[in-house]
Amino acid sequence: MTQGIPSYSVVVPVFNSAETLNQLTIEIEDVFSGIDKSFELIYVDDCSSDDSWKVLQQIKVRRDNVKIILLAANSGQNTATISGIHESLGEQIITIDDDLQYPSTEILKIIEFYNSNSYQIVYGQPGTRMHGMLHRVIAYMASFAFAYIILFSHRRIKFYTTFRIMAREIFFTKDNALIPGKHLFYFWDMDPSLMGSLHVEHESRKSKSSNYSLVKLFRHYQPQLLYTAKRLLGFLQLAVIVALGYSLISSLMVPANSSLPIELILSLASVFLFLLLMRYACSRRLIILRETKYTIAEKIW
Repeated sequence: MTQGIPSYSVVVPVFNSAETLNQLTIEIEDVFSGIDKSFELIYVDDCSSDDSWKVLQQIKVRRDNVKIILLAANSGQNTATISGIHESLGEQIITIDDDLQYPSTEILKIIEFYNSNSYQIVYGQPGTRMHGMLHRVIAYMASFAFAYIILFSHRRIKFYTTFRIMAREIFFTKDNALIPGKHLFYFWDMDPSLMGSLHVEHESRKSKSSNYSLVKLFRHYQPQLLYTAKRLLGFLQLAVIVALGYSLISSLMVPANSSLPIELILSLASVFLFLLLMRYACSRRLIILRETKYTIAEKIW
């Protein structure tokens, strides 16, 4: 290991979590003291409205291995996580939530599984999700759609979780430069043979109510939803092409004075163009999201 480079970077996106931050910090420190590995702890405050930033500043005063980042505007959990990864130095990167629902002791389990396999990224999948009903339903539906309809090649990987460990080379070159276009949540870009998952504990929320509204859930799953829509639109385009071919053949077999096949062909062509435009819009939005733009208001090392 290079001198001064931590073995692990633990990235924690923060939003209105003033009540849990001190306990989370102590638990993570206990985990790494037990395995005698160096680590840095990176908190990214996604423009909280409570005292989270004040608490983080207090935590930082007493610890040299803690980095704290304040985003200028609320950008969502995905962006907060990625901004923390961009500032990391660890040879492996771990992401975990701020709400203590994933017990910090499960970090040991995911590290051990990662080290005993040749995966570049491992997801800690809750055996039983203790999220709210809306969150659980969306997660289960999205997981089923990707596993059996949209991304069958990745079906064995349970990647609908915010708890994960990954190799640094996913995002950075050997010279420590960011690899352009790499996005943590565009898992369809990754080789499934380099991805793994295991079951971890997931506990009930200990203090605050969930920060996940319907709008925030949409923002959180937006890349997956757009990719799903893009693939489904592609399937529909293929169906329209088949229908167009059938209609063209049928038009050669009906009387010349019949307008039905021509009208049907024109209608199908219009549907095809509409689907094409919608698919293009999804592709453009995915390109925009891949850039992950954010502004850091303050960071303290």
